[in-house]
Amino acid sequence: MINLNNRQQPTMMPWTLPVRFALDKDHSTAPTFEYRGENRQGIVMSSVSISKLTEQWRIAPLNIGVHVATKSVPAVDESGIYVGSDSGWFFKFDEQGQKQWSYFASTSNKGFHATAALDQKFVYVAAYNGILYCLRKNDGALVWTHQVADYIGSSVLLRDNFIYVGAETESNGFVAKLDASTGELMWRTAFTGAPVHSSPMVDDRSGTVIVGNISGRIQGFDIKTGKEKWEFAAQGAVKTTPSFSSNIAYIGSHDGNVYALEAASGKLFWKMKFADKVFTSISIDDGLNLGIVTVDKKIIAFDLKNGETKWFQSGGEGMNVSSSLIVKTPKGDLVLAACKESSLCAYDIKKGKELFSVPMKGVLSSMPSIFNDFLYVSLDEQSGLVKYKIIP
Repeated sequence: MINLNNRQQPTMMPWTLPVRFALDKDHSTAPTFEYRGENRQGIVMSSVSISKLTEQWRIAPLNIGVHVATKSVPAVDESGIYVGSDSGWFFKFDEQGQKQWSYFASTSNKGFHATAALDQKFVYVAAYNGILYCLRKNDGALVWTHQVADYIGSSVLLRDNFIYVGAETESNGFVAKLDASTGELMWRTAFTGAPVHSSPMVDDRSGTVIVGNISGRIQGFDIKTGKEKWEFAAQGAVKTTPSFSSNIAYIGSHDGNVYALEAASGKLFWKMKFADKVFTSISIDDGLNLGIVTVDKKIIAFDLKNGETKWFQSGGEGMNVSSSLIVKTPKGDLVLAACKESSLCAYDIKKGKELFSVPMKGVLSSMPSIFNDFLYVSLDEQSGLVKYKIIP
């Protein structure tokens, strides 16, 4: 049983020092890809409108380990496609789907559940063996590693030459900040009382790192010191990634609520109750003042100011486990979400009208990526990594 009161500083263990390797001196850390994008809002730009998708290639199998569900979102930039698998391998593919390199982290029960962050030269990704890896993009060479904890299921946040990541022990968790150039530990928070599956979000204005844990505790930590600034108690596990807009963090819980909290203080502005647990992260369209959540086998658009529902569409089981992606196009914004029987649906973001659907031929439990007018998804088990061409 997890002791929720056990929140002392983590014991100094072999995690303390990184294992260092030859370091490329030209280490630029302006992100070229980050999980859920800026402010973790789950929004991307497309230079063309989207009327349908056509499959270009499929690489299978990919996720064939213990869990087989896809958790790692394809990280894509000009240099290629980077994706981790449940089998313990991390891959780079080129635009034609040809494998460029692969890196083996661990056996499948400790494979890659997280999404990588990219900068101009390096890949930063954590595995469920508790190790954070920095790899060279051009050849997959290991630059540095750091044994942060026993397990990491959290996707890293790359910000101002630092990495923020949630971490787990057998029965507890914490957040760590590391130097992206060297892997050196800058700080580690006190234990949060339970494992941290949630991926961190940063509010630059107030200097607050926000994360949830599986006991339901949502916490804000000082970005410079790692000291706790505030906490908020949800009544169920918080495994989702906080999303940020203006001064508010939006986060869902297994208690069935979406919470709107002031990022600087943790003050509750409002909460919105659903019948089912909220497994997915909130996507945000600042321009339309809309949030999107997939829960109760529905996709739901709500007002960011008060949580009022603006529209919803029923869509099947997939909507309970896969977060939505907002796409801004020249002809207006739309939302992509898993739907029906192993399909991807597109909805008009203003009215919720279904625009089209595409059979995935596999279960999507992460979220899509879009780059240079192509869409990428990583699917479960035998279904693999798939590239689609966006048709205007």
